[in-house]
Amino acid sequence: DFLQGFQRSQELKGKLVRVGNITYSVCEQSFTQADQRIKVLMFDFSDARIMYNQATKEWHNFSPILTDTLTLQAIRMTNCSGWQSHRKSSNTSEIYLGICDRFFLILTGEHVDLETLKSFLEDFHFDQFPK
Repeated sequence: DFLQGFQRSQELKGKLVRVGNITYSVCEQSFTQADQRIKVLMFDFSDARIMYNQATKEWHNFSPILTDTLTLQAIRMTNCSGWQSHRKSSNTSEIYLGICDRFFLILTGEHVDLETLKSFLEDFHFDQFPK
C-alpha cells in the first residue's frame, strides 16, 4: 500500500477552474510522515485540451540530466509520459505525468527520494483512466 507510514495531512481538496471559456478541474491531497511531505495534484483537462498541451509541451525539449546532485529524466508507463527529478542537496523529488492525453499529475516530495515518490504511482491504476 503506497500510504504505508504516511498520514493524510488534510482533506481532499477539489475545485473547478474557469479561465475565460476554458474549464478544468483539479484536486489536491497531501501526506506526511515525520519530516517527509508528499503533495498530489491531479488535473482533469477533459474540457481544456489547450491547457493539457501547455502543461506537457516543454517535455520534448528537455534533455536528461544525471549528475551527483541532480536527476532529471523521462518517465514512461502505459498511456502515460512525463518527467521525474530529484535534487540531492534538498532531498526533494518531483514527478510530472501526462495521462491518457487528458489528465496531468504532479507529485512533489519534500525530504523524499525519487523511489519513494514513484511508489505513490503504484496505486493510481492508470489503465482504468478514461481515454
